[in-house]
Amino acid sequence: IGKYKLQVTLSRQNPSFNYEAATEYLPVNRTLVKKYGAKYGTNSSRVAANGPYILKKWNGTKTSWTYVKNPQYYAAKSVKIKRVNVQVVKTDSTAEKLFAAGKVQETKISGTTVTGVANNTKLKKQMRKTLTTAVTLQYFNTKTKLGGNQNFRLAASAAINRRVLTTKVNQDGSVPLLNMVAKGVATDPNTGKDFAVSTGNYTRHSDVKAKRLWARAKRELGGNKFTINLLVNDTDGAKNVAEYIQSQWEKDMPGLTVTITSVPLTQQINKMFKQNFQVSMFGWTGDEPDPTTDLDLFTKGNSINFSNYVDKRYNTLMTQAQSETNTKKRYALLKQASRRLSKLGVFSPIYQQAQVNLVSSQVGGIKYSTFSTAAQYRYAYWK
Repeated sequence: IGKYKLQVTLSRQNPSFNYEAATEYLPVNRTLVKKYGAKYGTNSSRVAANGPYILKKWNGTKTSWTYVKNPQYYAAKSVKIKRVNVQVVKTDSTAEKLFAAGKVQETKISGTTVTGVANNTKLKKQMRKTLTTAVTLQYFNTKTKLGGNQNFRLAASAAINRRVLTTKVNQDGSVPLLNMVAKGVATDPNTGKDFAVSTGNYTRHSDVKAKRLWARAKRELGGNKFTINLLVNDTDGAKNVAEYIQSQWEKDMPGLTVTITSVPLTQQINKMFKQNFQVSMFGWTGDEPDPTTDLDLFTKGNSINFSNYVDKRYNTLMTQAQSETNTKKRYALLKQASRRLSKLGVFSPIYQQAQVNLVSSQVGGIKYSTFSTAAQYRYAYWK
């Protein structure tokens, strides 16, 4: 509607639209899109940038590239670091060694590497932990004998001490999930509290409760001995978490044998799409400051609803929230939906993920966002 104005008409309300417009909807250069067509963006010479840096020396498959300061950036004078050289490595241990040797000044680590760094006095001082909105969940396949039993699912959740899991097993700054929505996603306008806190804690650990629910499940299932398989990806961190859960389940649910299948992430997702699993531990990263960024996952027809479980009451609440224009009423509906989901236990919240980075003491200003794992070099400077 003007040289510098774009008007967007929405088919329905979207409380996150302003956030998306500011952070996710990125402009492209029309002239270059027309010039390169399908090849636009396939290498650094076929893309234009309007941010603080310009992409250089990337051919679409290389594992190294460069960010060069953009002289046309509106705040170019405040961008202090002129060049950022990026290198991809396959393992966290390699990243840690390169950092320790002073060959890289910023990198991401996870799994057992975090524990090793925590025991190194020099490196520990340069470790940064950022709580993100990414979550780790368990999906139960309700078409299987155990997964279809609600008492088993709730027992499985109660048996996990998420506080011990995050502080003793992960040791990366992750925290227990209280319900299906991560902390920091949104504030409940009805209470003024964080939405996750306002919804309530539905993941309290209780050995007594787990054993009681397991006893009920065994009576309903008609047996004393059962076997269940836990599907995870093949990272060190996922394996460690799976082994801890295995020990907790077998302790609180006598007669249950837990096996673990660890496969590459692509294979895990393929198995989940094909319903070829009993219980699967899976990660999800919400990218909008609204509870629906997590809650939409479990609605009918959502591609990430790997359990293919449909609860009519839950879907009704989510549909009502979608069309509700009163903010307080909308959040009340979303809270009811989250509580409903927790009580069903088909999807079990495990923990809210944290990101661990090593940042050289020679560098200041690097920022990390709870909604993004990428470092913001825009603010970085050499000390």
